[in-house]
Amino acid sequence: VIGKTTAALSQLKTSDSLLDITGPLGMPTEVKQYGTVMVVGGGVGIAAIYPIIKALKEAGNRVITILGARTAELVLLQEECRRYSDELIITTDDGSLGKKGLVTEAMEEVIARESV
Repeated sequence: VIGKTTAALSQLKTSDSLLDITGPLGMPTEVKQYGTVMVVGGGVGIAAIYPIIKALKEAGNRVITILGARTAELVLLQEECRRYSDELIITTDDGSLGKKGLVTEAMEEVIARESV
């Protein structure tokens, strides 16, 4: 848990309520030209990384995207991410789409062959 607000939210119990909430807060992703970048997301986290992938590509980066989910049906925004990725790697826990395994395994493979 990073950040004051996140720490407070993590202490809430099921029956607790909020008057209102503001966000997002915290540190945004710094988008600039890095060269080759790797962006990784799994499950519903794919939705959060899509605008980052797009922005990094538009900033002139070579984008390697790794998406992961439990099954093929749960891989979100595949074509949208492909549009802004120079390389798209998909992993599923059950092997129903892409490589069978976890995103961390695909990350290790990319790190072994790329300077990211």
